[in-house]
Amino acid sequence: MAFAQFDSWTESTPVELTSEDRLELKKLDSQSFGRINFSQHPEGSRLKFIIQKGLSELENILREEFQKGGNENYNKDVYCKLGHYNLLLERFPQALSAYQKFFELEPDYWKSSAFLYGIAIVYFHYNSYQWAVRAFQQVLYIDKGFACTKDVHLNLALIFKTTKDFNSSKKHFELAGKENSSSLVSDIEVKFHLAHIEELTGNYIAAKSEYEDALNYADLPIRLKALLLKQLGWLHETVEELGEVGVRLTRAVEYYQQSILCVPDDGEVYYYLGRCNAALGDVQAAFGYYRSAIDKRESCPDTWCSIGVLYQQQGQPCDALQAFICAVQLDETHVSAWYNLGILYESESQPKDALVCFENVLKHCKGPINSALETRIDSVRTIVTAHPNFESHNRRLHSIDEAWDLPIPAELTSRRQGKSFSKRGMGEEGESQAKRMRPGGAFIPTGGPAVVEEMFPPDQYDLMRRLEHQLQITGALPPPQQMKLMSLQQQFQSMVARNTKRMAAVASGLPVHPPQMMDPFGRVGPGGMPHPWPSPNNFSLGNGFPSPQVPSTTISGGGHAPTMDFSPAKVVSPNNAPPSTEVAPAPALQEPTGDSSGNTQSPAPVQPDNQGEETPKAGEISLDLTDTLNVLTSMIDKDSSTTVKKEPSSSNSPSNQECESGNENLPNASQAADSQNPTPEAMKTLQDSDAMKRAESLMDAFLTPSKLLACENTAEEKPLSERLPESISVLPTDEGLRMIRKLGTDDIDEMEILKSKVPPPLPPKAPVDTLPKDKLYPPTPTVTVESKREAFSEKLQKFCLSPEQPVTVIRGLATALKMDFGLFTTRTLCECNPDHAVEVRHQLQQPTDENWSSDSEYQTWLCESARSKSTVLKYAKYQASFFLQAQQESRQGGGQNSGSDNSAQSSDDGDQLSSNPLFRSSRSNRRRKKLKPIQFGTNVDLSDEKKWGPQLQEITKLPLFTRLVSGSNMLSHVQHTILGMNSCQLYMKVPGCRTPGHQENLNFASVNVNIGPGDCEWFAVHNDYWGVMHRLCEKNNTNFLTGSWWPLLEDLYEASVPVYRFIQRPGDLVWVNSGAVHWVQSTGFCNNIAWNVGPLTMNQYSLCAERYEWNKLQNYKSLVPMITLSWNLARNVRIADENLYYAIKLVLVKSLKYCEMLIEQLKSQALDVKWHGRQHSEPVNYCATCEEEVFNVLFTREDNKKWHVYCRGCAHRISSCLQGFVILQEYKTDELRCTLHHFRPFVKDPSGQNQIRAG
Repeated sequence: MAFAQFDSWTESTPVELTSEDRLELKKLDSQSFGRINFSQHPEGSRLKFIIQKGLSELENILREEFQKGGNENYNKDVYCKLGHYNLLLERFPQALSAYQKFFELEPDYWKSSAFLYGIAIVYFHYNSYQWAVRAFQQVLYIDKGFACTKDVHLNLALIFKTTKDFNSSKKHFELAGKENSSSLVSDIEVKFHLAHIEELTGNYIAAKSEYEDALNYADLPIRLKALLLKQLGWLHETVEELGEVGVRLTRAVEYYQQSILCVPDDGEVYYYLGRCNAALGDVQAAFGYYRSAIDKRESCPDTWCSIGVLYQQQGQPCDALQAFICAVQLDETHVSAWYNLGILYESESQPKDALVCFENVLKHCKGPINSALETRIDSVRTIVTAHPNFESHNRRLHSIDEAWDLPIPAELTSRRQGKSFSKRGMGEEGESQAKRMRPGGAFIPTGGPAVVEEMFPPDQYDLMRRLEHQLQITGALPPPQQMKLMSLQQQFQSMVARNTKRMAAVASGLPVHPPQMMDPFGRVGPGGMPHPWPSPNNFSLGNGFPSPQVPSTTISGGGHAPTMDFSPAKVVSPNNAPPSTEVAPAPALQEPTGDSSGNTQSPAPVQPDNQGEETPKAGEISLDLTDTLNVLTSMIDKDSSTTVKKEPSSSNSPSNQECESGNENLPNASQAADSQNPTPEAMKTLQDSDAMKRAESLMDAFLTPSKLLACENTAEEKPLSERLPESISVLPTDEGLRMIRKLGTDDIDEMEILKSKVPPPLPPKAPVDTLPKDKLYPPTPTVTVESKREAFSEKLQKFCLSPEQPVTVIRGLATALKMDFGLFTTRTLCECNPDHAVEVRHQLQQPTDENWSSDSEYQTWLCESARSKSTVLKYAKYQASFFLQAQQESRQGGGQNSGSDNSAQSSDDGDQLSSNPLFRSSRSNRRRKKLKPIQFGTNVDLSDEKKWGPQLQEITKLPLFTRLVSGSNMLSHVQHTILGMNSCQLYMKVPGCRTPGHQENLNFASVNVNIGPGDCEWFAVHNDYWGVMHRLCEKNNTNFLTGSWWPLLEDLYEASVPVYRFIQRPGDLVWVNSGAVHWVQSTGFCNNIAWNVGPLTMNQYSLCAERYEWNKLQNYKSLVPMITLSWNLARNVRIADENLYYAIKLVLVKSLKYCEMLIEQLKSQALDVKWHGRQHSEPVNYCATCEEEVFNVLFTREDNKKWHVYCRGCAHRISSCLQGFVILQEYKTDELRCTLHHFRPFVKDPSGQNQIRAG
């Protein structure tokens, strides 16, 4: 069949697949996404036609099966293939529908890495980042040899970069750089992203060095070179660390000019050149560059604001007024423009107009107001109040209302492009009408949350109008033209609706778009998100680098290649402006507004003309799903149509429902009402509530523990029995425990146990029984011991280890056990080791039940703190000075107490806080006073017996189950020191020091003793609710595992999470049970000591194994090596708990069989395995790439004169034939076999004593 026939292919076209076609289709799945160039003739067109024929055949199979009333499960693999083929053709709604249906039918869907990768790409396409991250992580977890591993890491890196999780982003970029597999992104682009992350995190010197290194690459794409030069110019313009200002600006001009030579149409670079030349005093050159910037992108308020400042400096107030008015017309929240306009009016003796401008500054400023600015505004307000009719007789400037209609200075622009500025106060309807006058819009400004108008491609707009005119004349259109018209109308209406929504957001003072992130091509998605890896059908750069794919709410393709443009950096807030009456310097020349940590922000890219969708909130999905739901409901409801439609037939509206706590379902999608006349109103209606319920029911199980995450992989792979897994799971699943109990019988052996796969771990749902609101403040379990016998009683141990309670407070230990906690006071520490290292966290002092942002503007979960280093003596001096300052403030009646105004009053017994004040604070974003900075001395290591012998000896007086070293403590059998876990650490605090919310490493229990003299306030949540806490962290844009967060009690109350809240007084020991989520704040001056404990219980071991696997899924290093620990327990301890015994034995059998098979495989490949052995206290080895534990068989390789250890999977990805690797063995196989053979459960004697005995 001729290739030309493909363009006119319809459902009626004969679709007969040849045997060669079937072989081609068998090779295709989601891993081919972006790797097939359909525009390449003849091969690309041939493959596209084969995929179309394959889709038609699969749809016919489904249609025939439904007509026969057959079983849906019979066709479950068909849905997976439908998803793959639709994905390859970039038909994302159909791909999502097919993948969802496959998920519903296949309980073991997690076994198919191709399915997970495909649905992850679809989620990424729709900017549903949380779901994409989960699916991508599961791909890496279940298939470490996945062919597209590098692309998975790159997608994760871009997502984390967009969500500002820069540490995770950097880690995945580095992991991608270590992969030798092919990828759609080049190494130089990865290097650019790593350099940009250094810049975003404030490491400007490192960023500059990496940018310069990248410029030396051969065959550098021209647009990427322009981008690198622009970033270097930006660094020299704004970063004081790079030298004297004059030299920096001159160097910045050179970089900007070189960037223009590469990309002459970048209007932002012209703007930056204008700023630099203005700062250097070359006014004529500055005006020239500003004029060029306006020609390139007229609708940028930053440019007009800088022009206004320049006019004012040149003594041309009327022209300055016009420029400032242009800036605030384009962005009514542009603080710098209002501020400078106020100064202009004030200098011209027009206080009324100046006051209007300053009030707009107060209205739109997002941070604390500078005191000098407040004083200035008060003085102007006083003048206006005292002289309400005052008006200068020599007034040179129009009033603010009169100036709103002034034209743009003619000498500054050669084109207006029909842009109609809106009247101040014009409503949304007026703005929409103004935008409809021309199907275009403004570039994205950066100075605050500006009005972001999307640009509708002119050729598409003209085509839409021609088709509408033809429809009016003829009354009907051919089906292809009718579908094209509907698609264009939908895009245009969606654009208008989004622009209207943005205008409403600006009117309400809400931010319109998040900070944008760059990709190497200058392409950004909604909110600055680079999109999933591209298809060759899209625009590519000069030397063949593909650009990220353009997401669209319509299936029809098209669109123009995006421009390489970037928006200017954020302008300065007025609190940074000088308080004098002189003309303020241009925002461009002031320190740009940074993030909360004070980092200067780099230029962000402008959204391309054919993009502009808004980014969904975390946990939401924005997509066009009319066709998706049509397909979905047709597959669920046998009475409905059984065909899978190929094109959308109606407009759609995104559904913005977030994941509820305890519900891991997919984000819901709504269906449009009227397909012939799509309107924003119709787009928000649900056509079929029953269909929605059915869709929700199938999506409800996604990513839940009860639904084992699997379709057969459509790509060829060897049978499981012939494949050696790259890692083993230590999770004691029911199936694994059942198999280990039957080990040695005829129907099961060690190989069968090793082959059994374990689904990826997932956060649990909330407990089924929701507690009533009056039960959400449970009393904290508290025990007061009065004698040594009570302290060492078995009853106390059982009480603390009970899984039902997350935390226990034990009082009276110091007196009962005659302990000297004076050994841990600050004075004693200074006398013993004054120069001992202390890690200092810089925090903000605030109430315990509130958590304000760094600018005191709003409450948040994010609780970040900067780190520095100090010594015990230096921090002791800080504690003393802080104490004296607090006493002085107290004597002066400053209203500040030593508890930082943060603690509710405790009850008589001292440990329970009143339940009603638990949520007395509100999340209302009321403006607060500036928070006081404080320092928290943390992680003081007391593990050295030579330095801290008396202190370590003193804590041996504690009860056996709480001791740092004990035979019943799992961590005592690790055989090497893990700082803070099986070693004691001390914390030095002033009032307000916070330990953010967390679970202990690998869910181990912990012991915390308050040395005093002040108190600490604790919050704790049971391990059963950690899944809810995880979802709340996601909802609040922070990482549960690696982030720093402080829960807002109001959020926990709304989620029905019970919170234990209590005061820890001097001498109190707090036992934090396994898996408990907790966070702590000091309310006075105190020191604390803490360490982890691992009770030998099944609950503790299973929670450790669960977190060990969860850490692997999250690419997070587990500090405790569970496989090595299990073998050490088998050597040293006899276990009486039968369940715990079999859980440990399961790990032993799996790891032993794995090592035997691995060594046998290596020897069969003629690879030498050398004996290495292992010292008693030698630290456990972790893979240098994935940071997973490497047990027994080590793949070592020298790099930069240093030897690194790798796991089997990472070693094979570096070199498939293991060239350059030295393979070492730590344990003899016979030795491990002997340990396993002698590992037997301990049988209790009749008296019931000695449940645990050393071996």
